[in-house]
Amino acid sequence: MKNCVSKNQRVIHGFSSQPDSSDLVRKNIDCLLVAGTSTCGCVRGTVLDGYSFGYPVFLVEECVFDRSRTSHLVNLFEMNAKYATVIQLAEALEYVNKIKRIEGRKVIAS
Repeated sequence: MKNCVSKNQRVIHGFSSQPDSSDLVRKNIDCLLVAGTSTCGCVRGTVLDGYSFGYPVFLVEECVFDRSRTSHLVNLFEMNAKYATVIQLAEALEYVNKIKRIEGRKVIAS
Protein backbone atom coordinates (compact mmCIF):
# COMPACT_ATOMS: atom_id res chain seq x y z
CA MET A 1 0.00 0.00 0.00
CA LYS A 2 1.09 3.54 -0.58
CA ASN A 3 1.47 6.09 2.19
CA CYS A 4 -1.41 8.41 2.89
CA VAL A 5 0.53 11.25 1.27
CA SER A 6 1.80 10.72 -2.27
CA LYS A 7 4.53 12.79 -3.92
CA ASN A 8 2.31 15.24 -5.81
CA GLN A 9 -1.10 14.83 -4.29
CA ARG A 10 -2.61 14.27 -0.85
CA VAL A 11 -4.94 11.28 -0.65
CA ILE A 12 -6.74 9.88 2.37
CA HIS A 13 -6.37 6.22 1.51
CA GLY A 14 -3.91 3.59 0.31
CA PHE A 15 -5.31 3.63 -3.23
CA SER A 16 -4.55 6.75 -5.24
CA SER A 17 -6.34 5.53 -8.38
CA GLN A 18 -7.92 2.56 -10.15
CA PRO A 19 -4.57 1.23 -11.49
CA ASP A 20 -3.60 0.24 -7.94
CA SER A 21 -6.49 -2.19 -7.96
CA SER A 22 -5.33 -3.53 -11.34
CA ASP A 23 -1.85 -4.07 -9.87
CA LEU A 24 -3.41 -6.12 -7.09
CA VAL A 25 -5.36 -8.20 -9.61
CA ARG A 26 -2.20 -8.81 -11.67
CA LYS A 27 -0.41 -10.00 -8.52
CA ASN A 28 -3.33 -12.32 -7.61
CA ILE A 29 -4.04 -10.50 -4.35
CA ASP A 30 -7.28 -11.91 -2.98
CA CYS A 31 -7.77 -9.93 0.23
CA LEU A 32 -6.40 -6.90 2.08
CA LEU A 33 -4.84 -6.75 5.54
CA VAL A 34 -5.02 -3.10 6.59
CA ALA A 35 -2.81 -1.36 9.16
CA GLY A 36 -1.93 2.28 9.68
CA THR A 37 -2.58 5.48 11.55
CA SER A 38 -5.60 7.71 11.60
CA THR A 39 -8.35 5.13 11.89
CA CYS A 40 -10.92 7.79 10.99
CA GLY A 41 -8.92 9.05 7.97
CA CYS A 42 -6.38 7.06 5.96
CA VAL A 43 -7.30 3.68 7.41
CA ARG A 44 -11.03 4.18 6.87
CA GLY A 45 -10.45 5.49 3.33
CA THR A 46 -8.33 2.45 2.46
CA VAL A 47 -10.92 0.07 3.92
CA LEU A 48 -13.74 1.74 1.97
CA ASP A 49 -11.77 1.64 -1.29
CA GLY A 50 -10.77 -1.99 -0.80
CA TYR A 51 -14.40 -2.87 -0.09
CA SER A 52 -15.54 -0.85 -3.14
CA PHE A 53 -13.04 -2.73 -5.35
CA GLY A 54 -14.60 -6.00 -4.11
CA TYR A 55 -11.82 -7.23 -1.83
CA PRO A 56 -12.43 -8.93 1.50
CA VAL A 57 -10.85 -6.44 3.91
CA PHE A 58 -9.31 -7.39 7.25
CA LEU A 59 -8.44 -4.62 9.67
CA VAL A 60 -5.69 -5.60 12.14
CA GLU A 61 -6.85 -4.12 15.46
CA GLU A 62 -3.44 -3.79 17.15
CA CYS A 63 -2.00 -2.17 14.01
CA VAL A 64 -4.31 0.84 13.70
CA PHE A 65 -4.37 4.03 15.73
CA ASP A 66 -6.08 7.38 16.03
CA ARG A 67 -5.38 10.38 18.27
CA SER A 68 -8.86 10.14 19.75
CA ARG A 69 -9.61 6.82 21.43
CA THR A 70 -13.36 7.43 21.07
CA SER A 71 -13.09 8.15 17.34
CA HIS A 72 -10.83 5.12 16.94
CA LEU A 73 -13.27 2.76 18.65
CA VAL A 74 -16.33 4.15 16.84
CA ASN A 75 -14.61 3.77 13.46
CA LEU A 76 -13.48 0.20 14.26
CA PHE A 77 -17.06 -0.65 15.24
CA GLU A 78 -18.57 0.89 12.09
CA MET A 79 -16.03 -0.63 9.69
CA ASN A 80 -16.43 -4.06 11.31
CA ALA A 81 -20.22 -3.77 10.95
CA LYS A 82 -20.17 -2.76 7.27
CA TYR A 83 -16.92 -2.93 5.30
CA ALA A 84 -14.25 -5.04 6.98
CA THR A 85 -13.59 -7.74 9.51
CA VAL A 86 -11.57 -6.57 12.50
CA ILE A 87 -9.04 -9.25 13.43
CA GLN A 88 -6.27 -9.63 15.99
CA LEU A 89 -2.58 -9.40 15.03
CA ALA A 90 -2.04 -13.09 15.88
CA GLU A 91 -4.69 -14.08 13.34
CA ALA A 92 -3.15 -11.83 10.67
CA LEU A 93 0.33 -13.26 11.28
CA GLU A 94 -1.06 -16.80 11.17
CA TYR A 95 -2.60 -16.07 7.75
CA VAL A 96 0.58 -14.46 6.38
CA ASN A 97 2.72 -17.33 7.67
CA LYS A 98 0.36 -19.88 6.11
CA ILE A 99 0.74 -18.16 2.73
CA LYS A 100 4.52 -17.99 3.16
CA ARG A 101 4.69 -21.73 3.99
CA ILE A 102 2.64 -22.52 0.87
CA GLU A 103 5.02 -20.38 -1.21
CA GLY A 104 8.11 -21.83 0.51
CA ARG A 105 9.19 -18.46 1.92
CA LYS A 106 10.59 -17.53 5.33
CA VAL A 107 7.91 -17.35 8.02
CA ILE A 108 7.44 -14.23 10.18
CA ALA A 109 8.09 -14.72 13.90
CA SER A 110 4.92 -14.32 15.94
